[in-house]
Amino acid sequence: MQLSGACDALSNTKLILSAPKIAGILAVIASNEVLKELVSECMKGFEYPRDLENSFYRFGAKVRFKLPQNPQKIVALIVNLFFDFDDGKISFVEFITASFPEYRADDNYKLFCKDVVAPFLEAVKSLLFKESAPAVGVGGAELLDERAHAVDGAIKQNAERLFKELRELIRQHAVGDIDASFFVIDGLGYAVETGDFRLMRISAIAIKALLRDYRVFAPALAEIEDLIKRYSIA
Repeated sequence: MQLSGACDALSNTKLILSAPKIAGILAVIASNEVLKELVSECMKGFEYPRDLENSFYRFGAKVRFKLPQNPQKIVALIVNLFFDFDDGKISFVEFITASFPEYRADDNYKLFCKDVVAPFLEAVKSLLFKESAPAVGVGGAELLDERAHAVDGAIKQNAERLFKELRELIRQHAVGDIDASFFVIDGLGYAVETGDFRLMRISAIAIKALLRDYRVFAPALAEIEDLIKRYSIA
């Protein structure tokens, strides 16, 4: 994942050289359809000024920054922060100094990378590909029911058939990022098997972003949308 490399580049540089690395992370997101779709979904219903303010807490006589637990909110918050750092609306150096009260600027920066950059990357990965802890839906009805409930047998059987056919179609036409597509289909399969509607919805967004430019996949993508709708009322 290019995002991993961009986050590593930010974590492995020095505070004084961090600005282009932050811009690099934003550039990766902007150039990747899957990540753009994911960030867009995470932004729904997210109130940046309020959630940013709520991320600060008292640490003795000082104030410290702490991420929310919800991975969707982590993604939305950090992407917004990176945009503000990149635009100069918030001074990155001042933010680091105020939010991570260590003794030296370099120590503050290391703490920022450990407590913010690394969890941000893990939140992105968890939303796209992994099992993740239950989270409060950011978009209300959009991300919805995060209870893992049993999938109707007919729906599951239809999903297995659909994913198998989609894999074959991708192999036949050899278009797009084949490995990434298979990876996301695996995520969809896991979501159906375990009844994780949130992961199912995020994976559906990801596979749509990967394949929507190729008309041959339009019927399969429509079936996936129908699967999501039928599952959500099952």
